[in-house]
Order: sequence, then C-alpha cells, then structure tokens
Amino acid sequence: MKKAVEIVGSFLQVDRVGVYMLTDLGEIQLVISFDAKKDKVNAEKHRAMNREYANEYLDLIRQDRILSVSNLEIEGISPFIDSLKEVRVRSLIDIPLKKRGSIIGSLFCDMNTKREWTPDEKQFVASVGDILTLAHEEDELITASSVMETSSE
Repeated sequence: MKKAVEIVGSFLQVDRVGVYMLTDLGEIQLVISFDAKKDKVNAEKHRAMNREYANEYLDLIRQDRILSVSNLEIEGISPFIDSLKEVRVRSLIDIPLKKRGSIIGSLFCDMNTKREWTPDEKQFVASVGDILTLAHEEDELITASSVMETSSE
C-alpha cells in the first residue's frame, strides 16, 4: 500500500494522498498517507473523522464512482466538504474501495490549490483504487487460510 500511495502522489503531483478504512465502529480511520511536499509516508493509524462526517463522506463517495471537486470554495457540497476548507484543502479526488458491493474505505488525493481533474487522472485513480481493493481481499484470503491451517494442526 505504501508504494501505491507514493506512486499516485508522484504521478498526480498532489499535496496529499492516502487510504481511509471504515472501522467496525463506523468511523473512518486513516491507515496510510503520503505528504508530497515533505516526501513523507505516514503509516500511523488514527481516526480521520467523527461518525457524523464519516456517514456524510460515505454518502458522497457512494453517489458516484469518483468524487472529484475542483474548487471547494465554490462548490460548498456539504458540512464535510466545508470542514476540509479549515485544513486548507481546495480540491480533491476520492475513490471508494468496495468489497462485495460495500464500501470498506477510500483512496483520497487532495490539493491546497484549485485543480480541474482530467478524465485520465480520474481513470488512473479509479484503477489504483481497484488494485488496492484486490490487494485487500487477497490479504484477507491469506489471513483466513493461515488461521484455518493453524486451527487444523
């Protein structure tokens, strides 16, 4: 996952890119992020948003395959989007990570400046989101297989 966020950040030249995962408590947890300005990956997990914003965020990324906002100053979509203004996010592109039709997390990219996302950029991020989902599913299968082998011994 670390390499994936670095590649996305470098390719798109965004300020930040990372992965959020939905917890069993209905909160959104930041599991990894890449700050392009500092060229630093942070894999320290912590709560990214409270339940109110988590539900709203999930509704936003559930609506379309790609949530892209070119100018948060103009588009005032929701209280969640308004909260991003407080941390100086001005444009974003987020892709839901889905497993068996349910959202389990998202790949996010954001900028401190306005940015019009091209169709190629959107497709690239969607493809990386699909790869991350497949990798997550494979990890679960490997973990389940290991548990089954251990319990049968």
